[in-house]
Amino acid sequence: MGTHPDGVIKAKITQRQKQDNAKKSKGSAKRTQSTQRKAGQRKEHKASEERKEKDKEGH
Repeated sequence: MGTHPDGVIKAKITQRQKQDNAKKSKGSAKRTQSTQRKAGQRKEHKASEERKEKDKEGH
């Protein structure tokens, strides 16, 4: 048998690494985290603005 199973496994690993590297280069994980954080800040900001308006109405 000329084919080595290790070679096949290595090939699979390299494919997986290439995919991971492609994902990393895109920075998709970073982008989603930052956008989620920004969305959270926007929600908080909106809530605080609404609170301020309610305070104005109350006084």
